[in-house]
This record gives sequence, C-alpha cells and structure tokens, in this order.
Amino acid sequence: MISSIYAPQNEYCIAVSGSSNELFKILMADFEKCFKNVHVLNRPPISWGSFEIINSTYACLDYLAKLSTPWKYYQYLSGFDAPLKTNYEMVQIFKAMKGAWNVEIKNFQPERLNGDIRNTTPPLNIYKSSLSSLVPRSAANMIVNSPMTRQLFEYLSHSYIPDEAFWATLAANRKTFPIPGSNIDGVEFVANIQKVSKKLQESSKTKAKCPMKTYVTISYYISRYQDWYSGCHGKYVSGSCVFGFKDAFQLLSAPHLVAHKFYSDFEPAGYFCILKVSHFHNMTYYTQYGD
Repeated sequence: MISSIYAPQNEYCIAVSGSSNELFKILMADFEKCFKNVHVLNRPPISWGSFEIINSTYACLDYLAKLSTPWKYYQYLSGFDAPLKTNYEMVQIFKAMKGAWNVEIKNFQPERLNGDIRNTTPPLNIYKSSLSSLVPRSAANMIVNSPMTRQLFEYLSHSYIPDEAFWATLAANRKTFPIPGSNIDGVEFVANIQKVSKKLQESSKTKAKCPMKTYVTISYYISRYQDWYSGCHGKYVSGSCVFGFKDAFQLLSAPHLVAHKFYSDFEPAGYFCILKVSHFHNMTYYTQYGD
C-alpha cells in the first residue's frame, strides 16, 4: 500500500498493534530506520471495534501535528485499503478542496452507547462516520490541542465501535465546536443528504449489479469507497464487501481515493491489479515531469 503512494515530502505514521507477531514488529522498526518520513508507533493490542482503534489513530494524528513539516492534509488509511488514485492525483484533489474536510456524516444510533452513559449529555451532538476521512492541518492542530477532544474520547469510550463516531462529531457541530475547514450543522446536513439521495434513487434507472451503483447517492464522500451489500463480485464479511478480481475494473473508475477492503487470502489478484495500475500511473507521471 505505502509503496504506491509514497512521496518523500509526505509524512507517514504507522500504528503497530501490540498483538502483532515479533517478526513483524522488527520489520516495521527496520522500515522506519530506512525512511526519515516514516514513523512507527508501537501501540497496545488493537482489535476490531475496540477503543484502541481510535486511540491509536489519535496518537498518530497527535504525532504528525507536532512535526514541523508543512503537510496540508491528514488522511487515514487502513491495512485493508487499496489506492485508487496516485499520490499526484490525491495532491491535486487536496488542493481543490482548499482546506475543507471530507468526512462521511450519518445519524448516530443511540443503542451504540453502553450502560448509564445513555442517560448523560454528550459533550457534542454525536454523529456516525467512516474512520477514513480527510482532515486539514489547521483542524488537526485544533483537535490535538482542544479539551473537547478529550471529553469526546471519554464519552465514546463507553460506546460500541467508537472510531465510527469521532471525525463526524468533530466536523458537524459548527455552533458548539467551530473547527477550521468545516461549517457543517449535522442535523441540516443529514436531512439534506437524505432528501437528495432519495430523489436520485427514484430517478436512477441503472440496474447494473456493480459496486459503483451507489456513487450518485454518496458523491460528497470521496475519502474511501466501501460496499455494503449493494452487489460486489467478492464476498461479504461483517456486511462489508471484500473485493475480488472481478471488482478491480469498476473500482479503478471510481471517484474515491481508496477502496476498502481487500484480504491477502481472498483473490489477491484484484488487489495487485489495482496496485499495478497505480504504479504505472505513478511511473508515467514521474517519467514526464520528474517531481
């Protein structure tokens, strides 16, 4: 993954789970020594749905925000993602965004809260989103220095899959938590998206069974493409598609930056096909422009 989007001017933070095997930890430590812009953080064990996911994500954000490097955007990537755009293409997209967030925003399900926390008032109105988001540097700086972040962390530590309520909550409370790059009121935003999505679904005449058929309803969110039972050619795990070889062609035409998710033990040819195309585009660009 990192080989297809690596650039010397970027900064990379990799959170390594404490449950990883010792050989992998040694390899990651050696990898860090080879590149000045790759930073490896050894973290407590990370498991699906656990609080440590967002805790480790925040640890990387905090580390990167304190660097003197003038990076412009924080982008979350998972080990199961495949890049659909080259580094150059992503940079052009970031420039066009002009310091704005790109984050998925949905209604939060109250049943995700555990025990007595349901009877307490949250520090901010809680919204749901994918963990994959694009956060401008100015917002990242505010997040790592704001007491509100710690209050939100404490509240979400009593919830189910807390990582899916972090970015959207910070980005969608413009009145109580105005943050650079976002002027979103969550209530208004979700209502408008639902109206637009309903109209587009009613007017859409496409019947093609391919993972791209949902583009039109979530076109504002480009950080990551993830298929939820809408017709991929791979298999479904926990409701989300594990893409296979037959999905590669359609995915490469998607407007999103990355696709999630790929497993190394399930039709890996699809993943490597996408990486090969990405490498080809990268080489074409650097051969022509050399920077």
